[in-house]
Amino acid sequence: IKKLMIAGPNVIAFSYAKRALLSGTRERIRMAEYSTVLSSYHVVVFTRASEGCAAYQEEDNLHLYATNSTSKIGMLIDAYKIGKRIIKAQSEKQWVVSAQDPLASSIVPLLLSRFKNVALHIQVHGDIFSQYFFAGGRLRVIKYCYAQWVLSRAQKIRVVSERIKSSLLARHVLESRIVVLPIQADIDAFLQVGKTRAYEEVTVTKFLYVGRLAPEKNINLILAAFAQATSSGMSATLTFLGDGPQKVFLQNEVSKLGIGHIVEFLPWTDAVPATMAAAGVLCLASWHEGYAMVLLEAMAAGLPVVTTDVGCVGSVVIDNELGRVVADFTVASYAKVMQELAGDSQKRAQFGRAAHHKAQSLVLSHDDYLHAIAESFTI
Repeated sequence: IKKLMIAGPNVIAFSYAKRALLSGTRERIRMAEYSTVLSSYHVVVFTRASEGCAAYQEEDNLHLYATNSTSKIGMLIDAYKIGKRIIKAQSEKQWVVSAQDPLASSIVPLLLSRFKNVALHIQVHGDIFSQYFFAGGRLRVIKYCYAQWVLSRAQKIRVVSERIKSSLLARHVLESRIVVLPIQADIDAFLQVGKTRAYEEVTVTKFLYVGRLAPEKNINLILAAFAQATSSGMSATLTFLGDGPQKVFLQNEVSKLGIGHIVEFLPWTDAVPATMAAAGVLCLASWHEGYAMVLLEAMAAGLPVVTTDVGCVGSVVIDNELGRVVADFTVASYAKVMQELAGDSQKRAQFGRAAHHKAQSLVLSHDDYLHAIAESFTI
């Protein structure tokens, strides 16, 4: 990986990205690329001793540390010791300590930011102040208050969408401290699908969901809406591509709804562009998202979308331009727009072409994105 001519800051990041400790993984490659635009890049990963990770690895300008702890509290203590050792060994330098989120991973950077020449940087990948983000009860209140407090103390906050920025501004975080930088995805293969897509009249519309099968994805809404729409005469199929803790539960729901003959579950595959090429509409019903990268991938693939109002919806995905947005999270509303798109091939083609065109304009070049990463760490 070639080092770019950028004198970025010295960064110590605290992360849960365990796959970064494995050579050749996407996480490792991504972090190595970030290191090319920073003066030095140290990544401390929270790990258990039982996982057998190497305590230290070095790859050019990237330095990787595993805490190899025996408990969750031990992870914080060990991460603090590692961070303190790095800072003390090079105390003449200016440091930026970065947390993966404004929750548990921010505790250590917050403590380290008390040292001289150390600034606090927080990354926010999810809409944490959404009413749906935290589970209920006292713990939700504690997490909510802590996140708001730690963000007020950060010198720089990197968020992945305008929605999250607006949420922070509403909580009186200074705009000058916030930088919006969506997660960069490699969408070339999706763009190729969109470029060659043929929008043809079909008798059966193929709806597709791509992602984790987890509670926060609100997949029950898609199932219930699909069942209601097909019972009213919509001719369609529904495919779920992904795995997760709710898979068996959702398969049972499909059986209860009596739609097993038109619903299929496919295990996760990296061949997502090919799966999207065979689909007609992308569905998303999440309670909350940071950016919802799957929407950008679907846009690039020329797919119209049906989505709840989350992530990049509003700033990138506009209702009635690239698809339909369901703002009220109700089965009736979701079913209505599914029927609308299934019954109108011209509208699907109009939305799909517009989505593909917009996706082409949203992606930064590789070097520009790395420049933006360096800037996002600069205090």
